Amino acid sequence: MASDGAAPPPLPQRLQSPEELDRLVTITTPLGWLALGTVGFVVLAAVVWGFVGSIPTTVSGDGILLRGGRIASVVALGTGKVASLDVAVGNRVAAGQVVGTITQPTLEAQIEGQKATVAKLQANYDTVKAEQTRGLQEQMVFLAKQRDSTAASITSYQQLVKSLTQIVASQKQLMDKGLIPATSYIQTQSQLSQTQISLLQAENQLKKIDADETSAKISADQAIFAAETQLVQAKSQLDDLQTQLAETSKLVASNDGEVIGLVALPGQAVSTGDTVVSIEALNESMKALVYMTSGLGKRVQTGMTMQVSPGTAEVYDYGYIVARVTAVSEAPATQEAMLALLGNQRLVESFTEKGAPIAVEADLELDHRTPSGFRWSSSKGPPFEIRSGTLCSARVITQEQRPITLVIPLLKELFGIRA
Repeated sequence: MASDGAAPPPLPQRLQSPEELDRLVTITTPLGWLALGTVGFVVLAAVVWGFVGSIPTTVSGDGILLRGGRIASVVALGTGKVASLDVAVGNRVAAGQVVGTITQPTLEAQIEGQKATVAKLQANYDTVKAEQTRGLQEQMVFLAKQRDSTAASITSYQQLVKSLTQIVASQKQLMDKGLIPATSYIQTQSQLSQTQISLLQAENQLKKIDADETSAKISADQAIFAAETQLVQAKSQLDDLQTQLAETSKLVASNDGEVIGLVALPGQAVSTGDTVVSIEALNESMKALVYMTSGLGKRVQTGMTMQVSPGTAEVYDYGYIVARVTAVSEAPATQEAMLALLGNQRLVESFTEKGAPIAVEADLELDHRTPSGFRWSSSKGPPFEIRSGTLCSARVITQEQRPITLVIPLLKELFGIRA
């Protein structure tokens, strides 16, 4: 109306003509409907996935693939230098086979010193034995003369006692008849008593001679035995050292298998317990030995699925090997225990960079249809063999959750809803 003072809004260009009033107004184009449908489908799919899908929770670590879960190492049994190695990588060895030798200068010097000690004690024993034997013989001669003299005195005293005894008896009768004075009888009786005392002393002297002979023999035997004991002990120590050298100079394989590494080469210094040769035990199945930080490793339990990615096979190309957890260490592994299994100090140091780890062992699932002989998550895996000693990374699925269970707590927190 003119009195309102305002003009009505202009009609759209297509509606300004009365002939076009019966045409429909286009609200949404077909392309818009397509986009709307796509968004709706995506939202519906996300909702369905939130209820029926799953999100895995995994823990990971690094490890190595080993037959039997360990490397059968040939270790040095003594301290010295590698003298020779009679095997090369790829050679087969048998349990008890000597694969090399080491020289042990320190032990060899001890043996030479002990040989000198034995020679010295041997000379001392020979001297002591000769001196004691000669001294004993001289003493035996001297005591034999004393024995003869004493024995003769005893015989003389015995005869005199016998004669005096008869005289005393005769004088007793004469004295009783008054034919001889009592003093004669008493004098003869006194002489008999003195002779008997001399006889007793001579007999005691003979016993002393016997005791002296026994004492001389014992003293000589003891001196010879003491020297002999020192010699025997020194020889025994020498035998022990020589046996030790003979045994510890050999590098002996403890298992049947194949040589997979030479840790020490000829001329290299080694100490007792150092690994010289690494051997793969061919008669045992392959296992994954994985080390995880203690916080993550404690979440793993036996029976869980492990996904193993060998360092020689890219996971993007071949996927991963499927394995099953068979053992989880109760306490963090020590470097000594890891070294006993792995036989490589540098490898132990790499696995313990973040502290003492939890050791997780898993059996690799087999599939004889694949070139490697193991079951892979996708495809048939690489077209080559996976060898023992291959480094790997691994992860273990510790939990699977519905996506909706993760979204609901977030929505509650977003809208401030408290349960």
